[in-house]
Amino acid sequence: MWYMIVTYIVMFSTFVGLIFSYFNLLLLLEKREEKRKLMKLPKVSIIVPAYNEEAHIAETIESLLNLDYPKDKLEIIVIDDGSTDRTYNIAKKYEEKYPDIVKVYRKRNGGKASALNFGIKLATGKYIATMDADSVVPREALKKMLEYFTDERVMIVIPAVQVKRKKTFIEKVQYIEYSYNNTLREIFEKLNSIYVAPGPFSVFRRELFEKIGYFDENNLTEDMEIALRAQHHGYRIRYCPEVIIKTETPKTFKQLFRQRIRWYLGFVENYLKYRKIRNFLLRELVFASAWIFIIVPTILLLLNMYFNLEGVFASVNYYLSIKFDILPEILYALYYPSINWEVIKTAYIANGLWLTFLGIVIFIIFILLVRFAWKYEKDRSIGALIAYSYMYTIVYSIFWLGVFYYKIFGKELRWGGIVWKNSLLNKLKNGRIFERLNKWLT
Repeated sequence: MWYMIVTYIVMFSTFVGLIFSYFNLLLLLEKREEKRKLMKLPKVSIIVPAYNEEAHIAETIESLLNLDYPKDKLEIIVIDDGSTDRTYNIAKKYEEKYPDIVKVYRKRNGGKASALNFGIKLATGKYIATMDADSVVPREALKKMLEYFTDERVMIVIPAVQVKRKKTFIEKVQYIEYSYNNTLREIFEKLNSIYVAPGPFSVFRRELFEKIGYFDENNLTEDMEIALRAQHHGYRIRYCPEVIIKTETPKTFKQLFRQRIRWYLGFVENYLKYRKIRNFLLRELVFASAWIFIIVPTILLLLNMYFNLEGVFASVNYYLSIKFDILPEILYALYYPSINWEVIKTAYIANGLWLTFLGIVIFIIFILLVRFAWKYEKDRSIGALIAYSYMYTIVYSIFWLGVFYYKIFGKELRWGGIVWKNSLLNKLKNGRIFERLNKWLT
């Protein structure tokens, strides 16, 4: 009975997911909105929050100083968020060398959002750019992104983001992930439904912070929260795919797991916070499709693993029921096809074939979406695309299983100056679930 229920749920969800996929592919074929060059270049303040970034801060500041932009209209503000290494000292040397452009400040550790807010309050530019301290920008980035602000309704412009290096297995898997996300942002822009302003070089109108407030200092993913808040107030977010910011990424699986748990938990938390967002397409289409592509691949992976293991056990039991060793029986079966394989066929084909088929269709669509991003990234490694896309789908599902575990049982998650204690188990212990239920009933 449970198998039939799960089967129908997955089939229906996958069908809806495929419809969304075709819709996304059609949207990619639509012509992008035209942009116009600014008649006058405004002053821009770039905020660089940094915590223990001594290995990268110099490269980041160098790339900002190399921007093709008038230096008298550029302000680089580095905020050392209580680092315990040489980050502050390295950044301070650039302030001594470029006192009219670079300003360096130090504060107690309070998290990335806290450092960003600290810097925004010191900034004097009409536009504010945020810049992760482990990322680099191309020379033309700022001018190109400012061209998207000619529409007064636009409050945020975001770039494409890609891994700085793709040498190791972990880096190559992340390269696929970033390409996929870059394509999704182009799709979501056409729906006016971008819901994240990534830390590596998103550009804001200063007035946005005056109208809706600063970054949420208690949020796991402050870049998503500020974008959703802007959308909730009716402002537009544009995507500039031709500007590709290169960023450092986790080097080990453990580091990657911790980062993705935070990112995906942040998505869950902000979805719950803005599930009634005013943007209809974002609320009813983008969020819905996001959940389908989160849940369906995870369920498909688990069910396929289950049926494959079931097939293995069925095979072993079948062989053990015959008084032969397993290897001779296999060799015997190759020469005498009259052997009855119905048990194995049932386990592998009847139960799992349709799941495999749906998985292949979704996988092909995933590859097409990743490949679309490469028209900007100029990559042509088709073999690597297929291989690492497959590995990504498996790793991705593992991460979401971790997120579900944290959301239900996790005691806490620490990041920067933030401590997350918002699991269902903690809410139950603190009585918050019963308080909400009582409030809803009354």
